[in-house]
Amino acid sequence: MLRALRARGLPVVFDGRPAAPLPGDVWVDNDHAATTAAVLDHLAASGARRIALHAGYGREHYTGAVTAAHARWCAERGRPALVVPFDPEDAAGHAFAAPGRPDAVYCVYDPGGRQVLAAAARHGIRTPGDLLLVCASEDPAYGSHEPAVTTVTLHPERIAVTAMSALVTLIESGQAESPGQYTVPTGQRVRASSLPPDMY
Repeated sequence: MLRALRARGLPVVFDGRPAAPLPGDVWVDNDHAATTAAVLDHLAASGARRIALHAGYGREHYTGAVTAAHARWCAERGRPALVVPFDPEDAAGHAFAAPGRPDAVYCVYDPGGRQVLAAAARHGIRTPGDLLLVCASEDPAYGSHEPAVTTVTLHPERIAVTAMSALVTLIESGQAESPGQYTVPTGQRVRASSLPPDMY
């Protein structure tokens, strides 16, 4: 579809960084490196020492940026860069039974939080007592879960509004006001799942 749009000269604004942006391309995204560092800092402040990233399923820019930021953060602090592969079926949950298991997890996909909670429960691991958890999600049900799960919002509504505004400018003027990335800040909704037991 993108090739067809480009061939016809139609204006395009991307939701998320395109795989191979061309000069003049416009996209709207979050600062995934800064967001990941903020989440990891929060988990570390709550006492976590072995923070795993629940990711790796997608090959898009988002997954790559978060994975690289996690590896960089861990390397700077001399910590192991643990990655728990995301499995849509989540059959085993073996990572939470193995020696040296993580004591905190940052899930980059919406279903990940529920999968990690289920896997931890199967192995008798308490959240947040034994395992701290943060999940990137817009699902309000995480707030009413027991325990309530800390979430990261990527503010998709703001991304959509910003993208539409940039597209209108592109259509009306024939060129982007500012080619490159328009950045929408993320937000962290801190709840019991990522706090030490004495703080909730």
